[in-house]
Amino acid sequence: CAHQLLYNVFFAMIRRPPRPTLFPYPTRFRSAQAARAEATLTDAIESIAAGFALFDSDDRLVLCNKQYRDSNPAISKMAVPGVRFEDIIRKIADAGLFDEEISKDRDFVEKRLALHRNTPSDHEQRLADGRWLQVREYGTHDGGVVLLLTDISERKPSEQALEESEERLRAVIEHSPGAIVIKALDGYNFIANKTFCEWYGTDRENILGKSVYDFLTKESADQVIAQERNVAETGEVIEEEHQVAYPDGITRAVFTQKFPIFGADGDCVAIGTVINDISERKRAEMELSESEDLLNSIFENVPVGLLIKDTDHIVERANSTYQIGRATCRERG
Repeated sequence: CAHQLLYNVFFAMIRRPPRPTLFPYPTRFRSAQAARAEATLTDAIESIAAGFALFDSDDRLVLCNKQYRDSNPAISKMAVPGVRFEDIIRKIADAGLFDEEISKDRDFVEKRLALHRNTPSDHEQRLADGRWLQVREYGTHDGGVVLLLTDISERKPSEQALEESEERLRAVIEHSPGAIVIKALDGYNFIANKTFCEWYGTDRENILGKSVYDFLTKESADQVIAQERNVAETGEVIEEEHQVAYPDGITRAVFTQKFPIFGADGDCVAIGTVINDISERKRAEMELSESEDLLNSIFENVPVGLLIKDTDHIVERANSTYQIGRATCRERG
């Protein structure tokens, strides 16, 4: 990114070894050259949108830009060369300029110093005025730290809305009565809900990062992989009903749907599978079928003629006894 590029250029400039020469430049010329280099560097640092600050190996401020000084009113006047980073953070905390949640954390300053001393680090801070700052820190070769502050207040509401949407989706997946698993195109699971884990008789940790080959026979796993490859290639949904003996010891009649999950570019990026237990429905269908068979048997075998008409008096059905009797009557004329 632009910030990282500036960071690299900056350290290339300040750490470049002097070039040996048989004809050294006059001291006055070298001073002028150094002044121009410093002015160029200062202009570059001031031109970036992010707040920039450099701390030396003793954690004292070497230089910073206006964006860094303006990022927080508590440091606008104290951000001068030589001030310690810890003093800056304590000043902001004591002034109550962080949001309420951070201000209540008595260990915040120590946690913040730990991040600062263990670079690279990247985190977000919310201020009391509602702004959000992204804080990124990088270590230098001589033990210093470069700090970049970026105001992300405008994008934060959309990020929070996205997070809330993802949380709702996760809740729906997790509490679905059906078993749900989502796989990467390489066949490895990266989402599995509670029902899926229960049916497979194991914890989520033993499901994620695994493939069907870890749970099924090779023949069955090959069939599943072939189906999922077909879904990814065609973009079509595959639906089927079958009986499955699951690792939890229960054989279920299930209705399985495999479907593609598309990325922003329209390409398939994952395969979703939803498995619904239809055992009760199948049992009810079987009982209904048996009842219909029994009624049909009674209807056909009772010793009296039976005729069924609809409300318009159109014959819908007649049993064999009725039909035989009707035929006999016709023969007798």
